[in-house]
Amino acid sequence: MIDSFYIDEIIKEAVTRVFDIVEWGKVDADGPWVFVGKFQGNPEDGIELLNEIFRPLKLMVAVRRTKDGLYKIIISKAPPVPRQNIWVNVLLFFLTLLSTFFVGSFMVLTHTPHNLGQFLLGYKFAVPLLLILGIHELGHYYLARKHGVYSTLPYFIPFPLNMVGTLGAFIKLQSPIPSRKALLDIGIAGPIAGLIVAIPVTIIGLMHSIVVPLSSLTGNASPIEFGEPLLFLGLRYIILGAESFKDSAVLLTPTAFAGWVGFFVTSLNLLPVGQLDGGHILYAVFGKKHLTISRIVVLILIILGVKWVGWLIWAILLIVLGISHPEPLDEVTPLDGKRKALAALALVMLILTFVPVPIKVVQ
Repeated sequence: MIDSFYIDEIIKEAVTRVFDIVEWGKVDADGPWVFVGKFQGNPEDGIELLNEIFRPLKLMVAVRRTKDGLYKIIISKAPPVPRQNIWVNVLLFFLTLLSTFFVGSFMVLTHTPHNLGQFLLGYKFAVPLLLILGIHELGHYYLARKHGVYSTLPYFIPFPLNMVGTLGAFIKLQSPIPSRKALLDIGIAGPIAGLIVAIPVTIIGLMHSIVVPLSSLTGNASPIEFGEPLLFLGLRYIILGAESFKDSAVLLTPTAFAGWVGFFVTSLNLLPVGQLDGGHILYAVFGKKHLTISRIVVLILIILGVKWVGWLIWAILLIVLGISHPEPLDEVTPLDGKRKALAALALVMLILTFVPVPIKVVQ
């Protein structure tokens, strides 16, 4: 067995390749190792080299700034590779498939399906919706693994008691985020991937939707109206024309409604709060200043709850789950221009998919 003294010296020698050490030590006998000082060159290059050295040794490198303008390098043992039970993911996906097919068949038939053939008509809603949700989560998964972050496969949440048959899907990140760059990449990958699918789904759905005069709906209109975000309105104008806005209503196909749900899910995820996708992006851009913006967003949601109670429920849920965000390992390397542009794109996507009153009950 190698003496811990020599391990300490090996680690110290590696750090001195990129770092002028002012002081160093260990928190306890098992680490972590803490070094305070200044990088000899570009901090980003130094951090990258340290990761190359220590990653094969199953050690991870965290970097912070100190109050006196120095840097603190913290080297600790990487967490073990988590085990996954993929059958849980498979079971939840199957149950969500059943619940969304059931809801979709009800949309097509306007009554409960009586046989397998009627049940399978739900594909017009279930398939595009699960495709949007699944591609969204796989976007997160792919970028997480690309940055060396362990992640579960998507967990789908079946819920046959609401109008879409599911409460969405999520992945669970199982190891620390290495940097703010990685945090932004992982955060924005899902909304971009999901929206790339939701847009053609909406176009196809609108092409088969029907525009009818409002007068023809008297006594037969649905008691529920869905608010349309800017992106949906734009696609509606392009596909159905200006006539669809003149004393008219659009009877959405189940596929078009799946696209609408995709836009709504995108806007929910892009809200800059806590550990939502938008919260990841917010922290990547603003660092520790993110908390002030998150509190403002939650306050806005509470105010919007006057018009739609769903926002109030969402705000309470975010407060319960926590609106703060954990630090990535590398807290000091700034975002590059490309990622700042992606952050701006995320804001544009939020504006285009957000609707103040998503659902309104017609009196």
